[in-house]
Amino acid sequence: MILHKCDGRPDVELLPGIAGSNVAGERAMVCRFTYAPNTSEPVHSHESEQFCYIVAGRVEFVSHDRKFEAGPGDIVHLPSNVPHGINIFAEGAEMIEIFSPLRPDLIARFNSPVNVNNE
Repeated sequence: MILHKCDGRPDVELLPGIAGSNVAGERAMVCRFTYAPNTSEPVHSHESEQFCYIVAGRVEFVSHDRKFEAGPGDIVHLPSNVPHGINIFAEGAEMIEIFSPLRPDLIARFNSPVNVNNE
């Protein structure tokens, strides 16, 4: 059993307007992302199944020809290899996202950080 202290952990900028931190285990990873107002993440897909818990803000999820809004307390499930993207509204957003299996591309970005907390 491992306790990960996440308060005060520096955020890493992954894309312009998108920053966060992560904890990875053997088969799953948990990320906390903050999204600047009016940001978008382009449609993409990955092997990992993904769950997104919206902590704050409103998020438009886009997949194929379907889109919907989710807000605080909602959980969005994205099955493996399903193309998806997001649009963030004017208030910005914060999400906790769980991925399984691990996403080596995200782990590599977190391990070569651009620290947005100026630390």
